[in-house]
Amino acid sequence: MTWSGTFGAILLPAVVIGALLGAAVYDAEPSDRQRWRWAGFAPLLLAVAAAVATEGFFTRLLSTGMGGGAIGVALIGVLGGFALSGFGLYWLRWVSGALAALFTVATVYPVYFVGSTAATPSASKVFGALLFLLLMVLLIVGISAPARYREGQHNAG
Repeated sequence: MTWSGTFGAILLPAVVIGALLGAAVYDAEPSDRQRWRWAGFAPLLLAVAAAVATEGFFTRLLSTGMGGGAIGVALIGVLGGFALSGFGLYWLRWVSGALAALFTVATVYPVYFVGSTAATPSASKVFGALLFLLLMVLLIVGISAPARYREGQHNAG
């Protein structure tokens, strides 16, 4: 844990992402402009911020895998947000949602449940897994909010 990592790679990008999504919901309501759709890519700031705030990010990512979580969270958010958005082809949204769910389970299962010597996982591992799952659902819903907020839109496909 470092100051630059905590504030520069996690908290500051999360605040900016929230502000961008809030502005997108505000912009989506009164106008026919489509620029609010770009807010769906806001979670990619997590990966960019991790690369900027961490010295030797790419070397560390390739050698140890550290930093992959930021990329994974951004990917889960973008895929899941698109799946819930209601825009685009139905089958493409379904595939996107399935990939988001697969990546989420693939993240939760090995981190929290593999390697445990106990027959049942500890309360802290279950809490960590549920917290991650709920935060991913919250991110996905937040990303899809501008598209879902618009009234009178029709789904394609």
